[in-house]
Formats: sequence, structure tokens, C-alpha cells
Amino acid sequence: DADRHLWGGELLARRHGLALRSAEYHVVIGDGGGPMDAHADHGSLVTFDFMLSDTAEFEGGAFQTAEPGGEVTTHSFERGDALVFQSHKQHGVAALTGRSSRRNI
Repeated sequence: DADRHLWGGELLARRHGLALRSAEYHVVIGDGGGPMDAHADHGSLVTFDFMLSDTAEFEGGAFQTAEPGGEVTTHSFERGDALVFQSHKQHGVAALTGRSSRRNI
């Protein structure tokens, strides 16, 4: 039911043709590092983001998504967390602020 509601039946229809399209490792270094402007992951059905860094090691760098009506939602994203969403959803990362460090996604 979720497949039909969220993806119009695409997952089940293409389940034998689904494959990893892209894997990326992002490192943001230093005060003011980033940001990663809002974008969509075109050509994919689902995006998985994993937080690899301890959030006590940096300031800023919030994971954000664009919502209908132009609102921006900031998501809690701690070390070991995974965020999973439809790839056409606009998303990005705010710049690092404060102390210098690394942010690994």
C-alpha cells in the first residue's frame, strides 16, 4: 500500500530492476564549510543519508528539507542515524558555524 501511495507502484513494478545508482561520501571541513544547497537526487527513487560524525564535534551543518509552501524543516540527525526519503524531495545541508571540525555524511 505504501508503494502505491508514495511511489505510484514504481517499487513493486521495477523491483527486479532496482539497483544502487550512486554512493557518495561527503566531508565538510572547517568553520563556514559547506553549505550544500537544496537539490534533489534525480534518477533515484529513494535517498538514504547516514550520519557518521559525532554532532558534538561540529556546530551548524543542519540537514534540511524544503516543504510545500516554501517552508524549510531542520531534521535531527545524530551519529548512527539514517534519513530515508523520496529522492525528488529537495534537501540540503546548512554551513558549519563556530568551531572548526569535520562533518562526515
